[in-house]
Amino acid sequence: MAHYKAELDLTGVAAPLHVLRTNQVINELDVGDLVMVKVDARKALQDFKAYSSQSGNRLVEKRQAPNGVGFFVLRKC
Repeated sequence: MAHYKAELDLTGVAAPLHVLRTNQVINELDVGDLVMVKVDARKALQDFKAYSSQSGNRLVEKRQAPNGVGFFVLRKC
């Protein structure tokens, strides 16, 4: 089981704020640390893929629950 340095519940947070808040937390982490984000924004997967590509931080896991909530794990690089 992965150890997350931070866990964010951003359900109900509109785009692009879920990415901005995630970025604020990642900026405080050490290289290699993991953050788990729970979000229900419809385009969250696209948003976090774009964020990962632009920031250099790695999207290491993505899961979608049947109720539409997504779980994303990012590693600070």
